Formats: sequence, C-alpha cells, structure tokens
Amino acid sequence: IHHRVKNNLQIIDSLLMMSHLDQPDIELNFMSLSSSDLVRNIYARFESSMKEKNMTGELILGDESTQLLGDEFLLNEVLRQVIDNAVRVSHDGGKIVLRTAVRQNFGIIEIVDNGFGMDDTTIAQIFDRFYRADEARATNSGGSGLGLSISKKIMDLHNGRIEVESLRGKGSLFRLWVPLAGAEKTSKS
Repeated sequence: IHHRVKNNLQIIDSLLMMSHLDQPDIELNFMSLSSSDLVRNIYARFESSMKEKNMTGELILGDESTQLLGDEFLLNEVLRQVIDNAVRVSHDGGKIVLRTAVRQNFGIIEIVDNGFGMDDTTIAQIFDRFYRADEARATNSGGSGLGLSISKKIMDLHNGRIEVESLRGKGSLFRLWVPLAGAEKTSKS
C-alpha cells in the first residue's frame, strides 16, 4: 500500500508540474549556474540509488568555469528525471556517466547509461505525455509517463533542447543543450 500511495503522489506531483509549466505567463528564475556544480550535486543525490544496484558512476567534467543560464530548480528537475530513469533501466552492476562540455553557445550535459536501450519507434515517442517505453517495466517501476515530457518542456522554456541516442540492449545517451550565461549577448553581436 505504501508503494502505491507513494506512486500516486509522484503522479500528482508530475501533473501539477506539467500544469505549472503549461501556463502562458510562467516566470522562470534565470541565473548564472556552474555546469560542473550542477552535475556534481545531482550525482551526489543518486550515489546511494546506484550503490543499491551495485552500479558505478563516473563524472567527466569539461571546463570547470562553464556558466549556464537557467532556472536551477527546473534544470535540477530535468537532471533528476533523466538520471532516475537511467538508474531504473540499468542492470545491476551497470554504469552511468555524466559528462559536461561546451558547443557553440550551449553548455552540454550528457547522461549515459548501459541499460535496456530503446528502438527508433520508442525514441520517436519518448517525449510524448504519458508515453511509457515498456508497459511492464514502467508499471513496475512506478513511472507516470510524464518525466521526459516535463524535461522536454523545461528545456524548451530555456531555449535549449534535449536529445536522445539509443540502441536496444546497449543503453542510452541523453544530451541536454543549455544556453551559456552571456551567450545571449554575444550571439546578437
């Protein structure tokens, strides 16, 4: 019963978050954020979940001075959703890698897992609301089918994007493109 109540509360939270993000007058709290600190902090939050599954993690941090322009709470939500999915779909003893880099006027954050992976049909639908990649796994793991949809909406609100590359049976790579702090000034010059 406790598990079902917790699952229902998570679904309600997800629905409330999506409703909030859909508001036309939503105000985001944009600030300059350290890409490395953002990734280090979220990684620390998932270390115990990874240890429970005998998983290893690796941080590969690019330029430590990289500053992103974003809403810290919402970017943490995207990272939480993607990493939680990665831990959930990875096999016991699996590995998750978090990488940062800079490309063009964007800070890049990549989350790589060696979990179940997805086929092209799944990839085409993965960001749709209420879509679950594998009904049996999604039901058992408590997924609402909203997490990646919320993540995409948040990235859109940041004028960024979220991409996925995956191979069935090999794992997935999620790539977040977050505008760099100061890029809005340099891109207009």
